Formats: sequence, C-alpha cells, structure tokens
Amino acid sequence: MAIIERGGVPAETIARLRDVPVAIQAGLDRSPLLFTVDEQIPDIVFPGGARMTGTYCPITVDARPLLSFRPQPVPGGPIVMSLVLGAVDEEPDLIVKDNEWRPASDAWHFERRGNRYRFSHRSGTALLAFAHRTADEIAIEAMRGVFGNTILEIGERGTLLNNVAVTIPSVRSQLVGMHL
Repeated sequence: MAIIERGGVPAETIARLRDVPVAIQAGLDRSPLLFTVDEQIPDIVFPGGARMTGTYCPITVDARPLLSFRPQPVPGGPIVMSLVLGAVDEEPDLIVKDNEWRPASDAWHFERRGNRYRFSHRSGTALLAFAHRTADEIAIEAMRGVFGNTILEIGERGTLLNNVAVTIPSVRSQLVGMHL
C-alpha cells in the first residue's frame, strides 16, 4: 500500500482499495491482475519473443478479439480483461467479459497459482495460460482454440494457424496486434 501512496494515486482510489482490495467473484480470482495508472496497457510477450506494447487486442481471429485489455474506467483500478475461446464442436465462448467470469457452460475451468492464470475447456481443445512477469508485462505461455474452421495454437512450437507456422510481429501502440 505504501507504494501506491507514493505513486500519486488519488486518495479516493486508495481508500477504495483499503475497503475492498479485490473484487470477489466465485470462479475467478482477479487478485493478481495488474493495477493501472492513467491509460497504461501491459506489454504482452509471446513465446518466441514478440512483444506488443500498448496493444488493446493482441490477437483477432475472423475479426473477433480473442484477448483484449483496456484501462479501468476508475483511475487506479485493475486492468480490464476480456477473453473469447473456442473448443472443438462448440461455438467460441465469451469466457471473461470485463473481468467477470461468464462462460455459457460449466465445461470451462479457471485456475490461478501465484502470478499464473489458466483458463481451459475440459475437452483440452481450448486454453489460455499466462503469467505476470513484472508490474507491466504479461507473458502468454500457451493459447489454443478452435474458431469456426480455424485452429490456433500458440506455445513452445511457436504460433500455428491450421498447423501452418505464423510469425507474430512485435508492435507498439496499435489497437490490434495480429489479425489471423
């Protein structure tokens, strides 16, 4: 809390954080989400080293943002995240909308260990795993999903779109980082 007080965060925000440090919702622990000052968007780092700085939607498939970030409308609040994933034989599902756990079925699972988040479908065909490395950086460790006829996989083998290698470029201050 002392770091927040020294950082120029408004007194109202500090008071709110002391009263309710983290919004509580069954199924999704948001406690390690990055807290923002002003219009800060965290850097997104992908396996292989590509970095997206100031990018609200790192990846879109068929014009649908899979993972998106925006600053909290209330200054000093946690970054706002939304996530769409698709599993085999199912329509893509809005798993998280503006930091709220909202999957349409109970086939989706959320797990947090330390600074790591993992969203997965029980079929194993859809997944997002990421970690907060620093106060302003999120590292994507693995992502996979099925979106119509498109299969996306990001991980140790690189980025594959329908089993064809794709290069994710490093970008700065773009609304969308990569259209797939």
